[in-house]
Amino acid sequence: MCRDGAVIFGVVLKAGTQHSKHLPHTKNPASLAKPGGHYSHVAIANGFVFVSGQLPIDTQGEKLSGATFQVQAEQVLANVPAVL
Repeated sequence: MCRDGAVIFGVVLKAGTQHSKHLPHTKNPASLAKPGGHYSHVAIANGFVFVSGQLPIDTQGEKLSGATFQVQAEQVLANVPAVL
């Protein structure tokens, strides 16, 4: 709940209102390993989808840091459709 008239990301909020589709929110699909710390797989705001910092981690959470560049790149690109 926000205080009445609070401004977040340039949007004026009224107390008790539902979140607007224009407000930023994050998603962590169950089909991907949970991201570490406070990170999220995707952020959505005002109709834009932001996907950044994708790592070569498979769906079980195994880090592919010892794999070849090609294998790591393929895993990262395989993870992107899962967040969309």
